[in-house]
Amino acid sequence: MNIPRTNLENKIIYVANLAGKIILENGGETYQIEGIVIDICSRYGLKAQCYSNLSAIFTSAINKEGIEVASVTRVYSRVNDFNKITKIMNLLQNLKNYSLYEFSAELEEIDKASPPSFIKRLLGYCLAAGSFALFFSGNIRDLIVAVIAAIIISIITEIAVKLKINNFFINILGGALCVASTYYIFTMQFISEFSTSIIATIMLLVPGISFTNAIRDLIHGEMVTGVSRVIEAILVALALALGSGVTLSFLLKHGGLLNG
Repeated sequence: MNIPRTNLENKIIYVANLAGKIILENGGETYQIEGIVIDICSRYGLKAQCYSNLSAIFTSAINKEGIEVASVTRVYSRVNDFNKITKIMNLLQNLKNYSLYEFSAELEEIDKASPPSFIKRLLGYCLAAGSFALFFSGNIRDLIVAVIAAIIISIITEIAVKLKINNFFINILGGALCVASTYYIFTMQFISEFSTSIIATIMLLVPGISFTNAIRDLIHGEMVTGVSRVIEAILVALALALGSGVTLSFLLKHGGLLNG
């Protein structure tokens, strides 16, 4: 027997899943998303259950008349844009001030918002790499080399993202370019050793957020998602090790490193 469904219930569950999707795509934890989806449905009159993993959000709900609705929202990409998460959290704090359609319009505007410009991301890469160089006891020259390598990595990453290249291969390429560019500058005798600059630049690609989210998911009992995030973080780390390790090994054997 088919269960009748109304446009209102479907709209509510769509809006709730949209909020969860935006948060999941931009670095949020799954347990956080499940709670938000349930709260939004409750605000607009639905009693909901939600399950989320890294690639989809599953939500079912029932209204006061017993009408049931369900929805599955797929998630195809994940980045780290905490600005969008902050905007949604601000909306949720004032959710009582929005009608369903006003809230939906706000979410769609957030979802369509463009990410930070390339220049802003480039400046962030340079600032982070330079800071890590000083943090690891480097000098001004190590800082300059780390910034140069960060610029190269940011440009290559931008191109790779536009070409929709998998993150695993982006990190292999990033690790290799980090070592190669730093070594080249080292051969020009601008720096006395290159380990500090390499480490400072590689830190840009280390999956710290993924690993932190994995631990938080595991602590909250989200075993499937937590383990998935751990594996994802390990694969990214392996990609970095593969790209930088193979390149460094090649340069040690064939690049004239030991001979200056």
